[in-house]
Amino acid sequence: MREIHFKKIIEYLLAGLPYLRITVAYVAASLFFGFLIGIVIAKLNMSKHKLPRVLGHLYITLTRCTPPLVLLFLTYYGLPTVLRNSGFKIGKVEPLAFVCLTFSIFVGSSSSEIIRSAIKVVGNSQKEAAVAVGLSDFQAFRIIILPQVFKVALPNIGNTIIYLFKEGSLAYTIGLHDVLGHVLFTASGERNLYLLEAYLALTVIYWPISVLIQKLFASLEKKMQYKRRISEKESKKEKIVKSVKEVKEVKEIKEKERKEEDENRLGLRTRSIS
Repeated sequence: MREIHFKKIIEYLLAGLPYLRITVAYVAASLFFGFLIGIVIAKLNMSKHKLPRVLGHLYITLTRCTPPLVLLFLTYYGLPTVLRNSGFKIGKVEPLAFVCLTFSIFVGSSSSEIIRSAIKVVGNSQKEAAVAVGLSDFQAFRIIILPQVFKVALPNIGNTIIYLFKEGSLAYTIGLHDVLGHVLFTASGERNLYLLEAYLALTVIYWPISVLIQKLFASLEKKMQYKRRISEKESKKEKIVKSVKEVKEVKEIKEKERKEEDENRLGLRTRSIS
């Protein structure tokens, strides 16, 4: 039976950790640009016109039906070839750029559905009210709708980050030295004799970070739910106080009217006696 070399696991673990910054870089970039694409696709799918909706659905269908590895190869090998054949002069592009582009396309597809459903939950009444007071459509979406969409979509954002963190490991196939790429490159220098230890080291890196991200977003969601409950309670209290004030004002008005009526009656009686 093969013996597991724990020293090698620690060695690969220490070798891969410095390259975690590259993994974080393409996860952050893909998430940012992917959500920008997702906003555009969500707007297309919510359009009143048929052509934008068809384009939006076509984008989502194509990205969902294409495996990430296939799209990564099409982007890395196919896109430069197409651009060069079209007359564009392209120099050497780092693999990191193609990884960010590929996963931005995938995040754009999944986030568009997240954003569209979140916008439906928020509703258009707040946007219409903002436009009515003088804001443009973009300002109303950026200032009022987008923060609320972020709160609604928070659990799905956490799942998207975990997806990018795991699926991004495919980047080693085009030569990117992220965590997985560098650990496997180090293991190949030793004739792949310690591949098991290399994958165990990668498990030690990926698993705790994925759990940490999941716990972090779960705690954020609980805090936002707690704040939402507090704000709902405060709004209920304000409504109750307002209704009580209105009742008091109505009683005061009725009391004034009754006094005025009594004074009028008293005046009529004194006039009739005189």
